[in-house]
Amino acid sequence: MFIPIKLAGAALAGTILNPRNMRRFTAGKNKSFAGTTPKRFYMRKEGISVTNPLQVLVRGLSSTLSGIIQKPRKEDYNAVVKGFLPENAGILTPKYPAGTGEFQLADLDGDLQNELVASYRHDKKITTIILKKQGLNWNKVTELADTRHDEIHFRGFADITGEGKKQLLLGFREKEGLGELHTYTLLNGKISELPTHSYNRMEVLEPPKNKGAGAKAQLAIWNKRNAGAYDIEVKHWNGSQFEPVKNQSNYYNSRVIPYYVSKVKQASNDAARWYYLAEVLNNAGAYRDAITAIEAGISQRPGSPSREEFLSLKRKIIDKMK
Repeated sequence: MFIPIKLAGAALAGTILNPRNMRRFTAGKNKSFAGTTPKRFYMRKEGISVTNPLQVLVRGLSSTLSGIIQKPRKEDYNAVVKGFLPENAGILTPKYPAGTGEFQLADLDGDLQNELVASYRHDKKITTIILKKQGLNWNKVTELADTRHDEIHFRGFADITGEGKKQLLLGFREKEGLGELHTYTLLNGKISELPTHSYNRMEVLEPPKNKGAGAKAQLAIWNKRNAGAYDIEVKHWNGSQFEPVKNQSNYYNSRVIPYYVSKVKQASNDAARWYYLAEVLNNAGAYRDAITAIEAGISQRPGSPSREEFLSLKRKIIDKMK
């Protein structure tokens, strides 16, 4: 069997460096290998000095391995993105999630290879491009254009469908206006869109890690009813459309109730804030706490919502408690 010289050198080094063999090599009759300084041998004809042949072998082996095991070249994603931008285009950074950069990486088609996503403004429209590396080259998979909004408010990724890949979520908004959330899924190089949502506030809720395969992310959509209250729904994808999650108490307890409690603390003499707190406590199933909030609001001599509205909400809650 033919063994390449470099591999043979590696095998020889492994044999020599084996502790048992080291003891055998140093226990021979030549006492210079048993703790005394080894003699320097000279190859006079060639003019080469060899102090320790093993060191020479290891150094050669190390240089060989370093040539094989090299760190992968770091990709310059900024340069990649700029190569696909039209002239005079301006790269955009989404406002949310906080800390989002000019580009993002995510596996959108489920092939375990990340796509590169970036957004830019050009000719009064916002365009988001999806790029994919094939071999050594980057290619554009698709682009998504929006001409009706001023800014890209949100750009993120989540497994909405439970298929083990990420969907692209793009939120567009006019300044201080209502947002519009678009959800895109990529399959076989083709992009398709799920139903859109209007929102004032929104959150992407990732499933617990112990849920396993098929777990879906959810969307929490907040739409402003008036200056002090929101209509809030947690939705998930059922395979054909978004529908409200049956049990929304976890989200209400962790996110919604703390928000309304903070509003009451800011102005505890505002009866309306007590009313809106009572509403969300009722939606979370905290009925006794909701009644306490109603009584606190009535004590503030409510105007709008009226006393009658407070009492009507209280009756509905009591009926649920029976």
